[in-house]
Amino acid sequence: MNLRFEAATAENKCFFWEHYVAAMQPHIEKIWGWDLQWQQNDFDDRWSSCTNQLLVLEDTPVGYIQSQDLSDSRYIMMFILMPEYRNKGVGKKVLRKLRSDCRKPYIRLRVFESNQQALKFYLDQGYELLEREESFYLLQQAVT
Repeated sequence: MNLRFEAATAENKCFFWEHYVAAMQPHIEKIWGWDLQWQQNDFDDRWSSCTNQLLVLEDTPVGYIQSQDLSDSRYIMMFILMPEYRNKGVGKKVLRKLRSDCRKPYIRLRVFESNQQALKFYLDQGYELLEREESFYLLQQAVT
């Protein structure tokens, strides 16, 4: 499985948005309601403040990851994998590569409380539950 991370370009922004909406809208609608203008503004802020990487399997874009380096951790702001590539080992490979490339002591992320499938996935990959926040779980994995 030839998986690589490519620096995203402005041409990839629509791909990111399309898959963000598909993956996140059901969870966001349940919690706060979907305010399109707010979501677009928040998406633009994330695009500007994160390292944006396209996930490419062979020659096919299969998802993306947005992250930020904080003082003691790499924070995964968004990790979206297209549905047809889930449960095939791609997500595990992405997390292994993130961990091997990370220069911080921890990788952290948040998962919607309503997304039990994602929570189980991260726990199965060795992430630990740090705390439960309003509508989210904060998870962490030590980088060794």
